[in-house]
Amino acid sequence: MALQGSGQISLANIQTEFGGSNPISLSEYYRNGAYVTSNNSGVPTSGAISLSQFYGTTAQFSFTISSNYSSPQNLRSLAIAAGWDQTDYLVVTNNAIISSNTTSSAALTISGTFPNGVLFINSGYVVGMGGRGANSNTVGSAGGNAISVSSYVTIQNNSTIAGGGGGGGAGASWVWNAYDRSDPGSGGASGLTAAAGGNPTNQPIYGNPSGGLNSLGLYTLGGASVVWGTGGRVSSPGGRGGNWGTAGDAGGTVDGNYNYSGYSGGAAGKAVTGNGYVTWTATGTRYGALV
Repeated sequence: MALQGSGQISLANIQTEFGGSNPISLSEYYRNGAYVTSNNSGVPTSGAISLSQFYGTTAQFSFTISSNYSSPQNLRSLAIAAGWDQTDYLVVTNNAIISSNTTSSAALTISGTFPNGVLFINSGYVVGMGGRGANSNTVGSAGGNAISVSSYVTIQNNSTIAGGGGGGGAGASWVWNAYDRSDPGSGGASGLTAAAGGNPTNQPIYGNPSGGLNSLGLYTLGGASVVWGTGGRVSSPGGRGGNWGTAGDAGGTVDGNYNYSGYSGGAAGKAVTGNGYVTWTATGTRYGALV
């Protein structure tokens, strides 16, 4: 835990906080040396040094995320599992891919208490899940968020933080049989261009309406919506799913007696929610809004 902010302080106190062995010398504890980490900006790196410069200083716990996650993660929980004492200044470096398998939860949540601060260094990818393509007579689903923040954090983004793409909207249909008002069927082409419908016989649903696989193998692209036609019905193509941080396209229109319009695409997932808690030291590449 952090050293006291006033009163008597000793070399033994400093050694307990930062480590080291006897005999103790104050010159061992320059910042960025063998023991005192860079977060303690009041401690000099060379020259004159005194005990009073160690008031309020704290050791640093660092760990690296090197394994990919395909379900929502909590930064504080990951740190505790890695051995953090829940007090030291925390530095987490992500060299992997953190993604989500649901649009209802962000890929990474930063919440809870960090008594002496937390730095998140992203050198990998943090990405929300893509929204589903519309199923039948509906709009596309919204993409998921990448990071949800409710605790103060410093983020150094050296790579990519991206909200999931929105799902494509269903295409319109025009029914010329006055007794046939059934909805157009629709599926998803998983981030691919939607195929046209409108054939006079039943056609299979194409692909999967879930968020599409991107080049990293993640379901972070919006699923495209693909409609099919039946006898007595003309259907238009469903909308294409959005890329990272981009809304899905609306479904196509049908010009008939009723001039039906296609349904709108799903909203883009956000790069960060709770951005007011974040101090950015490097912005990197971010797809989606910061709110």
